[in-house]
Amino acid sequence: MTASALPDDARHRPDRRRQPTRILTRYWLRGRRRGGRRDGETQGIYVDRYSPGEVGLFLAVLLLSVVDLVLTFAHLGEGGEEANPVMAWFLNQGGDSGFVAAKFGATLVGATVLLLHVRFRGVRQALRGLVGIYLVLMLWHGVVALDRW
Repeated sequence: MTASALPDDARHRPDRRRQPTRILTRYWLRGRRRGGRRDGETQGIYVDRYSPGEVGLFLAVLLLSVVDLVLTFAHLGEGGEEANPVMAWFLNQGGDSGFVAAKFGATLVGATVLLLHVRFRGVRQALRGLVGIYLVLMLWHGVVALDRW
């Protein structure tokens, strides 16, 4: 259909491409967007599908968070205390279930936001840094466990 053959209202609608791509679309995680639409578009873009490395970092953060949670409960069971004052408040106010919900919920929301923005400057490095922080925390749990023995 040529431009002159379009109905009048179709030619006067705003161009949909003038709007930036939304963070979440109905095609999220199953769509086609794996990168930018033009050559060289690699930064500051949202995608529907993530690379295996990006998904791996996201899952590593979640897995290490669960391991940290289990090790924290083991530490608490041995008479230890929660070192993070915010998480200690959740533990005191909400009990074990409130603590689990706050700890894993905050990690899940934060990691998801980072995954959504993984193609923006510095976000991939932030995810890597978060994995590194969790690994150091795992070492600390190991040191505390060895000290108790």
